[in-house]
Amino acid sequence: MNQSDYNTEFNYLIHVFTPNLPAEKTFVERGDINNKVVDALQIPGRQLIVYGMNYVGKTTLIERCLARCTENHIVTQCHLGMDFHAVLVNAFDSLERYYTSEKINAKSDGLGLNIKSEYIGIKTALDSYHRSEVTQRQERILPLQLSAQNLIKFLGESNCCWVLDDFHKIEKEKREAIIDIIKMFIDATPKFIETKMIIIGAVSTAEDLLPSTTELSNRISEVNVPLMTDLEIFEIMKKGEQLLNVQFAPAVKQFVVNISSGLPIICHELCLKICQAAEIRWTTDRLVMIGEEHFKSALKDFIESSIEDTKSRYFIATRDVRFKRYHHDQLIIDALSCSDKKGLTKKEILGKITESEPNYRIVYLKNHLRNLLNDEKGGLLKYDKITEKFQFEHPIKRAYSVANYFARKLKISLLV
Repeated sequence: MNQSDYNTEFNYLIHVFTPNLPAEKTFVERGDINNKVVDALQIPGRQLIVYGMNYVGKTTLIERCLARCTENHIVTQCHLGMDFHAVLVNAFDSLERYYTSEKINAKSDGLGLNIKSEYIGIKTALDSYHRSEVTQRQERILPLQLSAQNLIKFLGESNCCWVLDDFHKIEKEKREAIIDIIKMFIDATPKFIETKMIIIGAVSTAEDLLPSTTELSNRISEVNVPLMTDLEIFEIMKKGEQLLNVQFAPAVKQFVVNISSGLPIICHELCLKICQAAEIRWTTDRLVMIGEEHFKSALKDFIESSIEDTKSRYFIATRDVRFKRYHHDQLIIDALSCSDKKGLTKKEILGKITESEPNYRIVYLKNHLRNLLNDEKGGLLKYDKITEKFQFEHPIKRAYSVANYFARKLKISLLV
């Protein structure tokens, strides 16, 4: 990469690599996935379900697409124990800025006095509801005016879309009421053409979020957000290089891509730690090369600061207190760590192991593979009956395992 490829705009490191915030400066377009979301947002009356495993960038993707396609939106962050009433209250509270702000833009100033007065009236009743929530433990009754129909009206009058993030955290039996609200949103389309619901959840299929019904067929778009490709992870790093005027060594880039396991959050965290190790805090005035020593320091920090659950599961899976010729469990996990993130068949795992242990036999492999699927052995792996492949139970666990694999290869001393 040439010096001319870098810009002179000033950027803080913490605004470039953002593991705990939606990516802005280093956002990477996801091609067809972006297009599917945008298409759904632009079809009147079409509601949207976005699903995929944790940490693949679903929320960031939706935020960017909404900024491109819609005027306003509110977000309800779902959590365990939330019910239908709590969802309504949260959404209603989030609308306050559109109805009570002293600074109203030209579009929102078109909101009639009647609708504003109606909102403020319900808001006053809701404030009393919130006060009683602190002092009473018994079941409380929502203000009568705070209905799903009125919520849709207030959303529609302010040209708002409604995002329900982490919807999978709501108990399944409590999600049924949301289906009725979706139907109301669809019915309200002729009057409020820009208003719609976007439901986001960390699940394997859309059916795991909401059961499909004949009434909703062809009225809901379902978009799966998969793991990022290696090229997309590389693109995050490339954008960061240009914004900070740094250049990662090719080997460092490959290490980061391998450890990231398709998760942008891991790429952001590693790149942040690597730049901190290189004492990069903001855009430099000259091109700075970032090498393997910076990566080693960051990798040590990444492993040692990982959450205890991940560390303990890895330790349980790889500990071997008995003296044996082979450390079977470690060999299996290493074989999967240095292979495709989609996993390996039993025969492919054996092939990987025999590259370093030529006399290793498949009879050794069977029992240990089976044990690694169990929680008693850390639950690090899972088995896909369709592909007949063994893979890590979640990419987060793969990322930690790959990081440990490289740490041993690079002879990094760890305190875990």
